[in-house]
Amino acid sequence: MTSSPLTKLPLLLFLFILCCHAGSSVAETVGPDTQGYLSEPRFTLSAQACIESLSEQALSIDDGFEVNTLVSSELSCSQSSDGKNLIYNISWRGNDFNHDGDKDTLTFDVRVEAFSGSTFIYSESTGESSVTALGSSSTVSYWADADKSVWDIDGDSGDGISEGQSLRFSVENIDVSLSDYRVLFNGFSKINVMETNAGYGHNHIRGFGTELDSGTFDGSQTFTLDAVDSFTITGAGDRYAGRVWGISDIQFSFSIENPNVPSMNSTQWLAGSWGITYPVFGGERLDSEVANNYNYRAGAQEIVDELPTVGHIISNLSYFAHSHYFTLRQNSNVDIANEIHETLVPTLQNEQIILDVLQTFKNADKKVILYISTNYVGNASDEVKAAWQSYYTTEFAGNEYLAYENLIQGFVERFKDLADGYWLDTTSNINDDGKLQDFINMIKRTDPSSIVTANQGKNYFKQNGSPILVDSDGLDDNNDTEYKVILHEPLNTYQDFTHGHVTPIATGAPVNSWAYEEYTLPDMINKPWTSYSGKKVLKHAWFPVRERWHVPTLPLVFDVEQAYRFVKSITDTDASITFATTTAYAVKPNPGYLMEDEMDIMKVINARLLMEPAPEFEEYIRPEGASLDIVE
Repeated sequence: MTSSPLTKLPLLLFLFILCCHAGSSVAETVGPDTQGYLSEPRFTLSAQACIESLSEQALSIDDGFEVNTLVSSELSCSQSSDGKNLIYNISWRGNDFNHDGDKDTLTFDVRVEAFSGSTFIYSESTGESSVTALGSSSTVSYWADADKSVWDIDGDSGDGISEGQSLRFSVENIDVSLSDYRVLFNGFSKINVMETNAGYGHNHIRGFGTELDSGTFDGSQTFTLDAVDSFTITGAGDRYAGRVWGISDIQFSFSIENPNVPSMNSTQWLAGSWGITYPVFGGERLDSEVANNYNYRAGAQEIVDELPTVGHIISNLSYFAHSHYFTLRQNSNVDIANEIHETLVPTLQNEQIILDVLQTFKNADKKVILYISTNYVGNASDEVKAAWQSYYTTEFAGNEYLAYENLIQGFVERFKDLADGYWLDTTSNINDDGKLQDFINMIKRTDPSSIVTANQGKNYFKQNGSPILVDSDGLDDNNDTEYKVILHEPLNTYQDFTHGHVTPIATGAPVNSWAYEEYTLPDMINKPWTSYSGKKVLKHAWFPVRERWHVPTLPLVFDVEQAYRFVKSITDTDASITFATTTAYAVKPNPGYLMEDEMDIMKVINARLLMEPAPEFEEYIRPEGASLDIVE
């Protein structure tokens, strides 16, 4: 393969082009809207926004590709009064929502209302506060100090919100300049608060009605909200009277889509889908396995023939936890074998394997999610690491992240017609470099129809603020280690669907823990969709079927009845599940095929789901002796 012209440019010119490309927005993507697109712009609004003499940073929009403020000519707003209310009239014309080559305009108003003398009951316990009546209408303005500001309620001497005062935020007059598109308001999702004249112990209640959450803070703090169309917050007293606080900014988002066409980059196709994993080695390891008679093409065809109800497959762009083994040889941006190291990629003949495998799945209308281990070349040999360092030092002025982003972008460019999503693992290095969101943005610029999730941060079930711990898995449990119970609720904006990773096995958690059946699965079933910062997220779980991830020689853990119960209970309510199935090694019969004992289970699940109606599953029963380290 010859290097692309881009890699042969002088270094400074290359970096300039790469930088400018990284900042480009979705508006530059041109193409007919034959399958629909989904855009989810997120706004952050501060009190002093839209006042010409004040901060240009007081209003910003994150469109998933870059953040723009009022410095941009494409974002504009004005502020006005409507009686005692403040109105922010906002216009954004920086995105091409339908990908026709022309930028479109989103307009809306944010209304801020103020009340004094609200009726409330404050409790420090979660869900036990209430605001049952808003007080009399008051004039809302703002208090500003340098580049900071808060909304202020007239009628007292404090700058901000005093005890019994309330603010209410709502969005109205929403419009987009596309007759066949609609705009949905996703709600208010986050607030930042700050004290305005010192003090501490500032209390508030979030929402209107009963069973509300409260909060207290000193200095400043961020509170994440369950996205709501109208958000109310009420002051519930301060440690020192007159030492008050206010909201410095509030975040909210919209979804813009064509209601008549399924959105290409929507996670809707994953809702209610069950899937399996089809591992394909990369780099020199792929060449070695093929030499040992691995037959991936036949293995993929067997999946298509035997498992028609499987809706999606997770396979590989790079091999699991081996970020230096890639399934393709040729790359749109760099000649990897000659410019970095030969062992990172398979032969040209063997790179065709992953292309044929994925095409087999696509021909059967199965969606494909590609796994990427993003740990640069962290698990490679010293020789490969030295070659990689020499490459990014020479070609990217020592910027390892830019070199890696350019490398993966070249693979995504080649895979984009075969892949529907990407699953990012080992993200610590990129996240520590502050580049994980940039990396996700690169994928979505290159493959706008894709969905992405990143294994960065895990959430766990808690009781009274402390993690729920499993003390015993039953009478035969000889492991004294207590472990947490995974909760598939996102902790960041890096997930279109939850990564679904189980509680780390190294902490003592079995891959099919009984606690998942009592906590994790019921949560997915009762609430298959969730949100984070206004972003809608589908709950998805990825369960290993053996004692460890991707090791076919270890014992099988799931049986037919539990596996079927997991699949049917999760997919019946539109959540999603993937089993981390494995392929037989060369020492096993039929290398490259799904392990026979795993395929037997998957075939039973498939046969039952084909029945009309699908049979019910066996009810779950807690194992004898299983217990939690809490008072039950």
